[in-house]
Amino acid sequence: VLIASVQFWLLAATRLFSLHWIAIEFDITERKRFEETIAEQNKNLREITDALNESSLVSVTDTKGIIFNANKKFCEISGYTEKELIGKPHNIVNSNYHSKAFWADVWQTISSGMVWQGEIKNKAKNGSYYWVNSVIYPIRDLNGKLIRYLSIRHEITAKKESEEREAQLNAELVAQQHALVEISQLSNDIDTSDKFNLILEIVTETLNCES
Repeated sequence: VLIASVQFWLLAATRLFSLHWIAIEFDITERKRFEETIAEQNKNLREITDALNESSLVSVTDTKGIIFNANKKFCEISGYTEKELIGKPHNIVNSNYHSKAFWADVWQTISSGMVWQGEIKNKAKNGSYYWVNSVIYPIRDLNGKLIRYLSIRHEITAKKESEEREAQLNAELVAQQHALVEISQLSNDIDTSDKFNLILEIVTETLNCES
């Protein structure tokens, strides 16, 4: 009887104080996939940004052209420190090589929300010049308002200097060809005896100079 009573009270206590757990399960597969996708995209973005910073001059300005971000490559090529560039207008590196019409076209293009691309000659802090192939991207906020400009530039100084040397050589070659044509035309206008006398004068002058 005692044993039966104990068993009864244990059973009653178990029923009286028993805890009931309710398990609610949510399927978070899609959320986890989304988080993994975002993490992968962020990783790719960081890798792209790192590669861009290693190879390109990057800066960000407001819509008035005031710099508020400049990467290491921009500082390295321009000769300015980041502190010297932040808060300054981007024309701090203006070389005065390009015309007012050139810059008016640049500003008209980007202020209308279109991308501008072209070659620009800039001036470094030490007075030297460098060329860049520049792309300027207008950036908008969620409401579509222009808020800043992103500039990505690749240095092409060596390429431009090579082109200038080639152009100079071509100009000299053309000048020499014109001179030869003029000499040929002059020679045709002189008869044989005059040619002989002209040659004799040249030889005589040469001998006199040597003596």
